[in-house]
Amino acid sequence: MDQMNMSKLQEFDYLLKIVLIGDAAVGKSSLLLRYIDDYFEDTYICTIGVDFKIKSLEMQGKRVKLQIWDTAGQERFKPITNCYFWGSHGCVAVYDITNRETFNNVRTWVQDYREHNSIESGQNIVLIGNKKDSGERVVSFEEGQDLADSFEAEFLECSAKSGDGVSQLFETIARVIVTKMKHELLVAKDPSAYSIKTRPVQSESNPPKKKGCCS
Repeated sequence: MDQMNMSKLQEFDYLLKIVLIGDAAVGKSSLLLRYIDDYFEDTYICTIGVDFKIKSLEMQGKRVKLQIWDTAGQERFKPITNCYFWGSHGCVAVYDITNRETFNNVRTWVQDYREHNSIESGQNIVLIGNKKDSGERVVSFEEGQDLADSFEAEFLECSAKSGDGVSQLFETIARVIVTKMKHELLVAKDPSAYSIKTRPVQSESNPPKKKGCCS
């Protein structure tokens, strides 16, 4: 490995692979877009398969690079999205506080995540109630907290539209992972560290497309 590539890989201490899970249209892509680019897009475009973005931050005196994977919420993409759970260090489970069905479906999403990951990583979950800026709430804060408690997860409400709580949610999942898995985290010294581990999807002949803004 040449000196330039080695220098780039030593720019951070930990590489954390995080997935966003939840139903379509709960705002996963919007949360990611707000966090990375501080931008909100009103037009809904569903994520096709998976997309990912990278962000770096400082935590506990360490340089942490987040590789954040935005997964599609539609049922037809489940064979693709489930395989991307494998090898991740933690997940952000998102529901829409104005849509009870998305809240009710969170249990299934978390179960799928845990079934397709290691026992250790499967415990690293932050539950997010999105769209707190809306005046059409149907899921109370207390219900969200109770659900998070059942997962032994941390809970936050935020708004991709206003940006309220968005940075905090990603900092929270990073902190949860570093705190629980510090001794297991990869200090990257090889380019393969940038590739998330996946399991092959037998039913899909084409690789997933990467596009989306607010799934």
